[in-house]
Amino acid sequence: VYNYRGYVKGILGKYDEAIVDYDRAIELNPGYDDAYYNRSLAKYYSGQYEAAISDFDKLIELNPDDAYVYYYRGAIKYNRLKQYEAAISDFDKAIELNPDGAVTSYIYRGLANNDLGQDLAAITDYDNAIRLNPNAIEAYFNRGLTKSNLGDTFEAEQDFRAAMKLATQAGNTSLISKVELILQKMC
Repeated sequence: VYNYRGYVKGILGKYDEAIVDYDRAIELNPGYDDAYYNRSLAKYYSGQYEAAISDFDKLIELNPDDAYVYYYRGAIKYNRLKQYEAAISDFDKAIELNPDGAVTSYIYRGLANNDLGQDLAAITDYDNAIRLNPNAIEAYFNRGLTKSNLGDTFEAEQDFRAAMKLATQAGNTSLISKVELILQKMC
C-alpha cells in the first residue's frame, strides 16, 4: 500500500512525501525491490542523485542480473555527477546482461567515452547502437560529431544526413535544426 501511495505522490511531483511512503514500504519489507526502484526515481527527481545511486546499489544487491538498474545508475553518474568512468562501468554491465537491448547503453557509453577523449571507442559504441537499431538517430548524430572532431568530414556528413532523414521522419524539429546548422558550417 505504501509503495502504491508513494507512486501516486511521485506522479503528482510530491517527491519528498513519496520518499516517506517508500521508506515505510521498505521498512515493512526490506527486500521489496519495486519500492527501492520507485524511491530511487523520487530521489533522482528531487535532486538527491547520490541517494538515488545508493538505492540502485541496493537494487543490484537484490537483483544483480537486471540490466536496467545498471543502465539507470550509469545514466545518473553520467548526466548528473559527471562520473564518466564509473558510468562506463555500469553501461558495460548493462550491455553484458542485455546485449540485444543495449542501444541506449551503447549511446551513453559512447558519450562518456567522448567526454574522456576516447573518440575511437565512442565511434565503436555508436556503431553498435546503429547495428542494433538502424533508426537510432542519436547514434548517427553523435557519431557524426565524433567523426567531425577527428577530421573525417566526409563520414561525418554522411552520419549527419542519416540523422537528418531519421529526425525528419520522427518529427524531431530540435535535432533537425541542430543538424542543419552543422551541415551549413561544413559546406
